[in-house]
Amino acid sequence: MRNLAFAILALSIAVLTPTAVLAQRCPADPFKASTAIWKWGDLRTGQTKTARHPCGKSITCMGGRFEPTLVRRQCHWD
Repeated sequence: MRNLAFAILALSIAVLTPTAVLAQRCPADPFKASTAIWKWGDLRTGQTKTARHPCGKSITCMGGRFEPTLVRRQCHWD
């Protein structure tokens, strides 16, 4: 019973630790971070989507174009 409790504790730490470490490495710019989730053209102008970034944080973006003279994709960390 004692070994089982230790194994559960060790497994919990192993599973949770990478998420905490990766969450610290999220890009500062959510616009740049959004390209890891949605490639060019995946979000139409005006369309809003929320997803989990590979770093572990949630990100929400409203679609737009990537050319600087037009409506740019708007993103923020949740």
